[in-house]
Amino acid sequence: MIGSLASWAAERLGDLSPETTSGGPAEIYGLSGLTSILRSCLDSARYLSEGSVRLRSPIPGADLIVRAGDVGEEQLVKLLSEVSEEMVKNVTWIEASDERGLSIAYDVKYSVRLAAYLSRSKGAAVLAARGSVRGNEFTCLGPLRLIASSAIDAGLREAEAGRTPSIPFWMAPLQVAVVPVKEQQAQYAEEVLSELLAIGARAYLDPPTKSLGARIRSAGKAWVPIIAVVGEREASTRTVSVRRRWRQGEQEVVQLESLITEVEQLLAQSPGRRYRPPAE
Repeated sequence: MIGSLASWAAERLGDLSPETTSGGPAEIYGLSGLTSILRSCLDSARYLSEGSVRLRSPIPGADLIVRAGDVGEEQLVKLLSEVSEEMVKNVTWIEASDERGLSIAYDVKYSVRLAAYLSRSKGAAVLAARGSVRGNEFTCLGPLRLIASSAIDAGLREAEAGRTPSIPFWMAPLQVAVVPVKEQQAQYAEEVLSELLAIGARAYLDPPTKSLGARIRSAGKAWVPIIAVVGEREASTRTVSVRRRWRQGEQEVVQLESLITEVEQLLAQSPGRRYRPPAE
């Protein structure tokens, strides 16, 4: 999930391969985390005249992507909504500068607005920042693990409201679950899995060691976007019975080739990827 978010942040800020350097926040929670994130952004942006940089944090997954230039508040909100619209509904802005708002001891003038997600437990998680330091405008996305955890928290908010929680297909750690009904369909299920892995999908096969219902529930609890069930009929007709997380209560039997095409198109929404139709 963090790797997908890193690619997404870098692409959206205009640089698929930003230089990686040290300087990421040493803390990310509470007031000390807020000031550590702010200082990391300022220390990097004050010398960044063009391009972008990935600041490696000593905390796993807490890297920042900092880009020269301010994309603006509206665009920053639009970017975050690609991860979770529910998350963005609960974002507040924190003003920080050498003159007002949150202020830290710093040797040059700065003015920053930080986007923070207000969690269900009333905590604040920094997701992004924009502003200027020493006259250099900048935009920052991250810490990445806070974006990930906030998207999950926002999904749990949706669940509490009676809606099915989800995250974008490109961000899901597991994207497709292949579930054979019985051992007799295991060979065809392996073929389905192989084709999904060949196009780069994060897919797995859940063998028939438990009941079909238990395995489908397990995939649901893991927020897997697509569940492909393979029974006797599907194995004999080279089809799959598809359940899509964003269409609860529906299932559809489709040709295996149709599933592969659908997943390819969903993967095309991933950072750095484009859908290329097969040649006629």
